[in-house]
Amino acid sequence: GCPPHPDLASALSSAYHGALEQHYYSTTGAQAFALVGAGDALSQAIERRGGGGGEYDPARTVRMALLGLLIGGLGTACWLRHLEAALPGHDSAARVLQKAALDACVWAPLANSGYLVLTPLLEGRRPEEVASMVRQRFLPVMRTELCTFFPYNLVSFSAVPPLLRPFSTGFVSMCFAVYISWITHRREAMTTREQQQAEATG
Repeated sequence: GCPPHPDLASALSSAYHGALEQHYYSTTGAQAFALVGAGDALSQAIERRGGGGGEYDPARTVRMALLGLLIGGLGTACWLRHLEAALPGHDSAARVLQKAALDACVWAPLANSGYLVLTPLLEGRRPEEVASMVRQRFLPVMRTELCTFFPYNLVSFSAVPPLLRPFSTGFVSMCFAVYISWITHRREAMTTREQQQAEATG
């Protein structure tokens, strides 16, 4: 086959940097939409293989992708930009640790709560049911968040240029979104089993 064009990677990189510089939030929103949507599609595949789901649900993927655009693409990008403006640079380990701690204590609870609340609400769940789900799942999600994103942020705030952080964070978020999507939607299989047990004991 033909060898890849030597300037292709450079051209793509330049185009991406230009898009971020000229249309920051449009670019971060679009990439978050794509990444979170891909993460949900992967999550559904995992659920189907585990016997927890039926046919692929494209509407669910669109809902999760839209939440990704809102929370990850716009919210996270805005947060990272303001965090860097307030605490610029990475001259010391203390500065990097400060940014990572603020991200874990301020933005992470807001973003995860947004996913855990808005996902079932968009599916038509009752507010009291959503509140119960959040109480059950918030702490497990935050523990996974801390184990995943705190180490990542130590690297990101040390080595990743600020303009590229929304993408690197989005890529890690895609992996995390698989977990979020799975834990948010596993109630279908659990509810079915509970109903079957209730019928058997009733």
